[in-house]
Amino acid sequence: MFLLNKYVLNKLILSFISLFLIISSFPSYSIEQKDYDLELQRADASRSSDPNTFTELMKVLNIKSNILTTKQKQYLNYLNAYQATYQGDYKRAENIAISILNSNADPLIKFRTKLTIINALALSQDWNKGFKYLTQVLNSLQTISNSDLHQMAYFVTTLFYNQLGQHSLALNYADKLTPKTPRRLCFKAESILLAQLKLKQLSYNDESIIDSINICNNAGELAMSSLIQTYLAQVLINEYQTEKAINLLQHNLDKVIKSQYPKAISAFSSLLAQAYWQMKDIKNTKKYALHTIEQGEKLSTTPAFISAYKILYQVTKQEGDYQKSLEYHVKFAEADKAYMDETKAKHLAYQLAAHKEFENKTHIKLLDEQNQRLTLAKALSDKKQENNLLFIALLMILLAVLAAWAYRSWKTQERLKELAEYDGLTCIYNRRHFVELARSVLLHYKKSEQELSCVVFDLDLFKQVNDNYGHAKGDQVLKAAVEVCRSIGRHNDIFGRLGGEEFGFILPGCSMMIAEDIANKCRKLIKDIDYKALGLETPITASFGVTDVIQSGFELDDLLADADCAMYASKNHGRNQVTVYKK
Repeated sequence: MFLLNKYVLNKLILSFISLFLIISSFPSYSIEQKDYDLELQRADASRSSDPNTFTELMKVLNIKSNILTTKQKQYLNYLNAYQATYQGDYKRAENIAISILNSNADPLIKFRTKLTIINALALSQDWNKGFKYLTQVLNSLQTISNSDLHQMAYFVTTLFYNQLGQHSLALNYADKLTPKTPRRLCFKAESILLAQLKLKQLSYNDESIIDSINICNNAGELAMSSLIQTYLAQVLINEYQTEKAINLLQHNLDKVIKSQYPKAISAFSSLLAQAYWQMKDIKNTKKYALHTIEQGEKLSTTPAFISAYKILYQVTKQEGDYQKSLEYHVKFAEADKAYMDETKAKHLAYQLAAHKEFENKTHIKLLDEQNQRLTLAKALSDKKQENNLLFIALLMILLAVLAAWAYRSWKTQERLKELAEYDGLTCIYNRRHFVELARSVLLHYKKSEQELSCVVFDLDLFKQVNDNYGHAKGDQVLKAAVEVCRSIGRHNDIFGRLGGEEFGFILPGCSMMIAEDIANKCRKLIKDIDYKALGLETPITASFGVTDVIQSGFELDDLLADADCAMYASKNHGRNQVTVYKK
């Protein structure tokens, strides 16, 4: 009996111990999960204000991801998408975001993920996808009552349109922002200042710039504060307040580097290079231009990188290192072309989105009208159906007649327009229309203070071709020369026949150097025309003259006169040359 009681007692003791261990494990698990919720919230709160803390928290959370709950993993994935965007790994950010959107994640996480993916797609210049998600977000706002989510959507829309270059639209959405925290007030201020900078509405003594920097500093948003400082520095450099710009940038450079934000670091370095170049400090100019390029190829089409390559090309050329200067010029030209292509893609994406929106509205309107007609037709009596059918038939006939008349009228107008604007032989602009377009472009570029160049060229010894082979053969030579030159021109270039065998290019957005390069390419292509196939005994050549608005100003007559002068210098020095006009 004693033995039995002892056995039972031991079993009871062991059972109590086991039960205690099981029960005691529950609070530990709950506390651990609760701690991870707090850590995720800490990471979320510090993602832009304290990048170092955010990075360390994300390392720990990702290591422990296998013991997180499903909801916590989804939250962590959203933060990983944000971190990838912040670090410039936009493809990874997009992949993570898509996996969240395809999951059963919380609707709030999905909504925030869409906002993150819009930002990532804007930074990676995938504008069409960005517009798709942006449309989804803005359309879904009608079903969302949470004012904070509305504010987040308006903020991301503001960022998107700023990145797209539609700064007026960005300001419109920024006006919808009603921030209630210092952090959101900082984001609004940065977005407004960026739009105003791009729209040339900022001056260096604008008090809102300093106020915005203070707001972001007080909110602990170092990245936003750094970007605003670059806007102020850019304005100072544009207005030749160079020493002030250098003092501002140097004073805050260490903080920006510690932020680990590549976009801000490259912007600071590029602006310092520009400022020191204005000061003719070659050593520091090279130092900070090279530091800009070191930030990585993911930023290679940003204005900061393009400026750095251009400055390095100018510095090395001034130093006499022509090999290095050529290398930097090639990289500058490639980056500048990529940036221009990117800008065109932005405009195209915006136009396509606007067209799609108009198309959808029109489609809805047509559907509404169709429904009204169907409702009316159902209510009509049988006696009126025959009359309606007759009326519709007459209407269709009338519309067909009107459409045929309108089409013929349109074709006639197009033909008259073509005859009035284009040269009948070469199918490029005639002199009158060339002058109209050129003056319009010059007026626009004068207001925006952008680069523009002019190229004039004349076929060498063309009179001999007409005299020796006849005017029909001369016409063939003119058309062949125009065809090869047209292949070099860009979509927005203005190419026209100024008279006889003389032609002209207006090159918007082109520096003198790029214009000279285009002229040389045209010259070589003209020389490479198969003159024997045209029945000529000697190659076709042309003499070119190049100038720009810096040398000749924004008056078309002065541009053409100076380019013409340079062209005649090419002829006087042996023809088949390109001469750049110099005062």
